[in-house]
Amino acid sequence: MTVRQPTRERILCAAEELFRRQGYAGTGIKQIVAAAQAPFGSIYHHFPGGKEQIGAETIRVSGAFYGLLIDSVIDPAPDLLAGVRDFFAGAAVHLRESDYADACPVATVALEVASTNEVLRAATEEVFESWLGAFCERLREAGIDAASARVISLQILSLLEGAFILCRTTRSTEALDAAGDAAVDGETIYRVRVQMSPHETVRDLGAFHLDYGCMPQERDERGGPWRLQAYALGAVVTALRQAGRKVEVLADALAEGRRMQRLISKTNRFQGGRRGPDMIGKLI
Repeated sequence: MTVRQPTRERILCAAEELFRRQGYAGTGIKQIVAAAQAPFGSIYHHFPGGKEQIGAETIRVSGAFYGLLIDSVIDPAPDLLAGVRDFFAGAAVHLRESDYADACPVATVALEVASTNEVLRAATEEVFESWLGAFCERLREAGIDAASARVISLQILSLLEGAFILCRTTRSTEALDAAGDAAVDGETIYRVRVQMSPHETVRDLGAFHLDYGCMPQERDERGGPWRLQAYALGAVVTALRQAGRKVEVLADALAEGRRMQRLISKTNRFQGGRRGPDMIGKLI
């Protein structure tokens, strides 16, 4: 026998779907009660603050649920670059399957209330900040410094939310596809490891314009595939994967370069305080 949800949870679930599809202002208490199949009096029993309280709690609950998608989509990916691309691709699939009705559960309300309702504005800000924090955490784990991780997270979320608006308006996922490409930035250079078959040479990868400084290496003791370490644009990584190549993104080359630069300090600590070699600078 199916166990029915408690009344409070049914009200929040119904409100979340209605707010997401038709907005906060366009949703009435009677609609929420009907969708939740709840007695009218139960609204003010569970939510003494009325519609505003329902709105704030719905934003936080749905925001936390959608935040879990970052864990379930990005974390299983082979690397952060693939995870972000999968995130945008999954959003596009969901939008098409819902006939362009279900996009971001928070943005629809945020656009309405940001200048008119401080309680709801604060709730939407809280959710967006939690999502930014989740993206930042993964970027930091990938070796990107805190300031850059914050900027990149803002770019990813802005691309996603803006694309949702365009997709719903045009009834096309073209904007999400373009935003996904921009989010992984085809012009960013990454240090990568590309898998090759035992019979291949670097010439077989010539069409992909990889920048490598040595021959394929790191073949395991059992004689498996070769792995070539190289530098490649984000667009090249995408092209390699589309061609069926297994590619591991090891680091953002720019972020990695910044970490190396921090090892060259303005503080004169090389060899007991003497200046280091001219080509190196002053080392920590």
